[in-house]
Amino acid sequence: MNIKTHHCLKTLSLVLSLELAMSTSLPAVATEYTLGQQPLVSAKEVLIAQRRRARLRFRVPNLRASGNLRGGAARGNCSVDGISKVEVVPLVPTTNIGLTVAAKPTFFFQVSKSAAKEAKFSLLNKEGDDTLYEKTFPLTSTGGVMSFTLPADAQTLEVNKEYRWSLEVICDTQDGDQGGNTHVEGAVKRVTPEAPIAQELNNAPISDRLTIYTQAGYWYDTVKTLAQLRLDNPNDSTLKEEWTDLLDEVGLNTIAQQPLVQCCTLDNQ
Repeated sequence: MNIKTHHCLKTLSLVLSLELAMSTSLPAVATEYTLGQQPLVSAKEVLIAQRRRARLRFRVPNLRASGNLRGGAARGNCSVDGISKVEVVPLVPTTNIGLTVAAKPTFFFQVSKSAAKEAKFSLLNKEGDDTLYEKTFPLTSTGGVMSFTLPADAQTLEVNKEYRWSLEVICDTQDGDQGGNTHVEGAVKRVTPEAPIAQELNNAPISDRLTIYTQAGYWYDTVKTLAQLRLDNPNDSTLKEEWTDLLDEVGLNTIAQQPLVQCCTLDNQ
C-alpha cells in the first residue's frame, strides 16, 4: 500500500467516526416518507380503524329462549304480484333471544315488498300464553328492515325477566280470511349493566356506546344504535360494512344487504 492510499483511508475513517459520533449525540428526528405524494396514516388513525373493525364482533351470551318459540323467517300470502310469498324475518341471533338494558326496547324485523298495510306487534310472557301488550300499526313502507319501539302506553320490561314478542303482518282478503298472515317471534330479556359498564354508557357518545353494547352482548341495544348511526350517516361505508358484519355473525346474512326503512313510528312513542 503506497503512502497516498494509506492517507485516503485514514481520512475516510476519520469522517465516518465523526458522523457516527454526531448521530449518537443528536436527538432523533422522525422523517415522514410518502409514496405518490399521499400522506401516511397516523398510528392513531390505524388504532381507531382497528377498534371499529373489532368492536362489531358481537359476543352472543350463553342464553337460549324458553318454551316452544317459533324462530326464523316466515312467509305469507300478501305479496305485491299475488304470486310470490311475502317474507318476514325477526332480527334476533340464532338463539332466538337477545339482551337489552332498555326498559322499552326497539325490535327489528325485515319485511319483503308486499301489499300489506298493517302489522300487529305483541309482547307476551316467556311462555307465550299471556299477552301483556298488543298494538296494530300501519306499515307505511315495506321492502327492507324496519323497527317497532315499545311506546309510552306499553308495559315496561322488568329486570332479569324474559319476554316473548311477536310480529304479525296482516294480509287482508276480500272474504276476511287472515289465514295467510305472516307471523314471527323472538325473545328478549332486560338486564342491569354492571357498574363499570353503566358508567361507561353514561359518559359515552353514541359511537362509543356501540362498542360497549357489542362487547357486553346487548343485542337489541347494539342493533338500535348501529341502525341509528346508519340512518344519521347514510353515506358512511364503514357503518354499512359493520351492519353487514353484525348480521352475518348471527346468521342473518340473507338480509344483511336489505335497506333500512323508516317505518312504524307511533304518535305516542
